[in-house]
Amino acid sequence: MDEAADRRHNATLRRAPPAGEKVDMRQHPDSGDQTAGPGAPGHSGQGSDTRFGARWERQLACEPGTAEAWRDKVGWRDLAGLRVLDAGCGNGRFSAIAAAQGAAVTGLDIAPEALRAACQNAAGATFLRHDLMDPLPVAGFDAAFSVGVLHHTPDPRRSFANVAAAVRPGGRLAVWVYAHFPGDAYVREARAFLHALTRACPTDALHAAVARHAPRLRDLCDPARHAALRAALSVNPSPDDTVCVDQTFDWHVPLWRSEHDAAEVEGWFRQEGFEVVPPPSPFPVTVHGRRPSA
Repeated sequence: MDEAADRRHNATLRRAPPAGEKVDMRQHPDSGDQTAGPGAPGHSGQGSDTRFGARWERQLACEPGTAEAWRDKVGWRDLAGLRVLDAGCGNGRFSAIAAAQGAAVTGLDIAPEALRAACQNAAGATFLRHDLMDPLPVAGFDAAFSVGVLHHTPDPRRSFANVAAAVRPGGRLAVWVYAHFPGDAYVREARAFLHALTRACPTDALHAAVARHAPRLRDLCDPARHAALRAALSVNPSPDDTVCVDQTFDWHVPLWRSEHDAAEVEGWFRQEGFEVVPPPSPFPVTVHGRRPSA
């Protein structure tokens, strides 16, 4: 594809879709490589994380615990007829829940592998490839949520502002991000050291190492004797080997990973003109807000 055609294609996929129009990655299997990414026209070039594509290539189906995660972090059950944004949709597991309630869902993600999986899991939704570090190509949503995504962008505060701007007056917004690790300075430094290694590791090699070692480390771990090491390694404790591997890989693969507290995120909401409202659960760090009506 020549540069002019590439630019036209990018513009087509990044604009707000007309009502009822769906961008279906299944019909454009190569479009993920042609839409805007780092260095492409109109992209911020901030180095947002595309490494999660390696996860979604391996995990197309919605993982166990999706309904519980929605309940604890979003909790909405009244979305019929509303326009809803899933900012950082991944494989579409939460888009599917919102669409099943009768919402008109738009999902955004930077990874084309995620969008292909999302189209299979949430057939009634519209999906666009987009970097949350850039102003969104869609707006006017009745509700928006971003679950487990902002902490994987180079500047979570900036990404949050872009998502918040897409919510209409009277609309609501739900966010979940990683909580600050409560351990001592040594464990925090060990986690940072390990992340510096894993973020530089080729994704295939990293996944092979996780698949080989994570279940064995889980089984050998004595929570009382190995608490600090367990916190540093962050091996998922699920007794299901597939879940253990997938979730451990999910923790170690990202290029960017940040941790936050409720006061900080609530401040983001207020700075963007939202009123903070009670979340559905105390699951840290879950923050909900509503934009006052005009």
